Amino acid sequence: MINEKLMISIVDSVVRKFEVLPNEIYNIKEIYEELIKEILESSYVDNINKSEYILYLNDTIQAMWNV
Repeated sequence: MINEKLMISIVDSVVRKFEVLPNEIYNIKEIYEELIKEILESSYVDNINKSEYILYLNDTIQAMWNV
């Protein structure tokens, strides 16, 4: 699972780089949801890997937000 502190650092660096407010970009949960959407729509990722990636990201969402 990707470390939550790492994700916060990535979001913070994007905020600084593009000189935007934190509420003007996706939050961490939205980033994971967008990743799931992108993986599902990708024609470059085979179905087996899609399933693995999506399960991993979904597990991460559940672990971080107790969904």
